[in-house]
Amino acid sequence: MFTMWYYGAKCFGFLFGAHLQHHFRWVFIATVVFGAVVSLEVVWNLVSGAYGLMAIPTMVSSLLLAPRVRDAARDYFRRHPY
Repeated sequence: MFTMWYYGAKCFGFLFGAHLQHHFRWVFIATVVFGAVVSLEVVWNLVSGAYGLMAIPTMVSSLLLAPRVRDAARDYFRRHPY
């Protein structure tokens, strides 16, 4: 839990600014307390939902970067033929 807090705080600071990083601590503590008092099924569903939501920015960035990757691959294979 300590390492995930640190990792999450650093990511939060990168996304929203280091000056707001200390707010993540309170959100993390509230999440841990919430997870400790609800059933395991609720926690499991929240974690699964969070992982599902992480797929959205991954898919959007994949679609937006696809033309650049295609161009870079074409350039690479043009310069380095088999």
